[in-house]
Formats: sequence, C-alpha cells, structure tokens
Amino acid sequence: MIPTYNRAELLPRAIDSVLGQSVPARDIWVIDDCSTDNTEQLLKQKFPSIGYKRMTSKSNASVARNLGIDQSAGDYIAFLDSDDEWEYDHLANAITGIESEPACCGCAASFVVHSGQKTIVRAFQRQLSSDPLNDVLSGRIDIRTSSLVIRTEDARRAMFDEQLEKHQDWDFAARLGAHKPLLVLPAASVKINSALGDRMSAAPNHAASAYFLAKHASELDQRSKARFQLDLAYRTFRISGRNKRFWRYWIDAALGVHHLSPRGLAKLSVCVTPLGRFALKKVG
Repeated sequence: MIPTYNRAELLPRAIDSVLGQSVPARDIWVIDDCSTDNTEQLLKQKFPSIGYKRMTSKSNASVARNLGIDQSAGDYIAFLDSDDEWEYDHLANAITGIESEPACCGCAASFVVHSGQKTIVRAFQRQLSSDPLNDVLSGRIDIRTSSLVIRTEDARRAMFDEQLEKHQDWDFAARLGAHKPLLVLPAASVKINSALGDRMSAAPNHAASAYFLAKHASELDQRSKARFQLDLAYRTFRISGRNKRFWRYWIDAALGVHHLSPRGLAKLSVCVTPLGRFALKKVG
C-alpha cells in the first residue's frame, strides 16, 4: 500500500519495486491524498492494473494509510512510502520471517538510507520486540513505515493515529507491540530515499513531537526520553539555532545525560559551543 501526494515523478520507481518482487503482491493500492500534479493520469496510463483511490479531501499520510488498510483483502499489509523502494526479495523475506514466528504481529525489515551525500545501512540482528517504541528510541532497533509488513488483522487492530503528523511509524509500532511482539529482520531490503521529495521527517514539527511525547510519556523509559529530547534539540539547532525551543529540549536532554551514548554526549556539548553548527558536522 502506497500513500502519495504530488509525487508523480517519484511514484513509478516505488511501484516498479513492488511489481519486481520475487513473491508478487496480491494487490497494490495507491492512496492519493488529493495530489494536484498528474498522479492520477500517470497511474491510468502506465499502471492501469493497480488499485487507485483518491481521497475526498486533503488530509495526511496516516489517514491515507488507514484507508489503505481498510482496502486490503490479503493476509498481510506491506507499507511503502512513494519516494522509497523495496529490494526484490523484501516481501519474500518478510512473509518467511512472519510465518516462522506465529506469535508476532508482523515484521520490520532492516533498511538502507540514501541521503544524497552518503548511504547509511541500518541493519539489526533478528529479534522479537515486545516494546518497539523504547527499542527504537533507545537505538536498539529502528523502524520506518516502508519497512513494515503486518498481518492484516493486527494492522486493523492498531491503525494509525490520524491526529499525529510526525513519528507515525514509531507510534504505530508501539500500538502493534501492545498486543503482539514485532519481528525485526536483519536483511536490509528497503531503500529509504531521504534526499528525494519533501519528507516530513527532515524537519521538526514541534506540535506533533509534543503530542507524541505526551501520548507516550508513561511508556517511555529515561534513556528513550533523553535521546528523543536530544534529537529534537539537535534538529532545532541545525535549522533555527539556539531559540527557546532548542533550550527547552537541550535542558530536558541534559537532565538525562547519564543515559546518553558518547556520540549523544558529543552532540549535547557541541550544540552550545561557539562553533556549534560547524562542530555538529563532525559528529553527525
């Protein structure tokens, strides 16, 4: 299932990666969040056999994904953002993994991030996670929506929070993990193209992050909270400098300083040095 908005130039690459799977998808749905480009015409001309549903009013990716979940008729739902791609064996690996762990709700594959300047492989050992939110925020695993293949019944039980405009993948994983463990697969079978399009994850959304943090405050351990606040401080500083929000995030992260890794400590420190933005490039 592929949600999209004004990605006509990128969408064919995502669709081709689904059509090229070693195990074919039962059906493919593109959920269009009221695109104003030629998305609909492109699909009719180049991919006439693919399911297409246009939303009645502009909303967000969570609403589009929930609509896609409702449309699904198969045993599994695989999610793919319209600027990402799957390796040819992504579905085969996912289904084999899920069927080997009957108690799991589905799986999250490891992935590769292409940023335009560098490529980062995010590969994790095979494991079952009953607490995916803390596992992600503490750095033990990572989850992106495009890496998820979920049993349809479990996806319908969880659904995406339609009020949340950021961190939807982590929130969805937390909702899944509240009922069944999530399987993590070591093969990096997803390409995350972070340099393409207008990815929401690239910039802070302070209201959405505050909502996410308040929603999960009782579930997060101290290490997760410190790392989450540090990430917000880091992103805010890189874009806006040392404003009031930055200091609020930085202080919250500093209060959990003993939970940060050496790299986290370096980021925490250089944010407040005179040459902070230059120094951040050295520590990532």
